[in-house]
Amino acid sequence: MALCAAPTGPFIKIKTAALRDSSLSDEDLAGQVEEYATIARSGGCALDTYGNLYLSELDNKRVAVLSPTGQTAVLTSDDEFISPDGSFISVDRKLYIPVTQSRRTRLFGNKQDMVKRPWKIYVVDLPETFGGIKLGASLNGPSLP
Repeated sequence: MALCAAPTGPFIKIKTAALRDSSLSDEDLAGQVEEYATIARSGGCALDTYGNLYLSELDNKRVAVLSPTGQTAVLTSDDEFISPDGSFISVDRKLYIPVTQSRRTRLFGNKQDMVKRPWKIYVVDLPETFGGIKLGASLNGPSLP
């Protein structure tokens, strides 16, 4: 199963077998796309070994966990989470949250660059469970038992 989303959501899903099936027309393929979850505007996400998505919510200044069953929980939040993007989970089960502050740049219509230096990367130690959701490990390292 493949998942994808625009920064505004919703997450959609389609079976990877359908994507590999060259006999399907574009219309047939489009008919197999399903909505997976409605999400807040996201600057990106990370994925763990249990299929949980860690969504960096732009407007809410937080990181929410979305489980494969659709359950959600807010893992962390901070007023300094300005344009969090590129989060990832390390092999020692830490969620790294780079705060890019892209919304403070001239690219987003600001008359001047308002980025506050130094740039920050927040780190959250992942517990075994959070908000009733069993949390996994990095896709790049050893799995949990």
